[in-house]
Amino acid sequence: MFLGNLPLEATLKQVKKMFKVHGKVQKVWFRSIATTQDSKRPERAKIIAGEFGAQKDNKNAYVLFEKKEEA
Repeated sequence: MFLGNLPLEATLKQVKKMFKVHGKVQKVWFRSIATTQDSKRPERAKIIAGEFGAQKDNKNAYVLFEKKEEA
């Protein structure tokens, strides 16, 4: 499932907890995180350190559930 416009402060744990009521969450990962441009550190290191850029105030995520829900 795609989640858009999550606050930069949202954590993997929070997203898992929020969506576990819909089924067992297998994996959550974040995308589209804007980081500072004035550092030569790798993007992953900037994200871990919380060096977010001012150009965007949100991020996107994907949630993978263990089972596909039948409609």
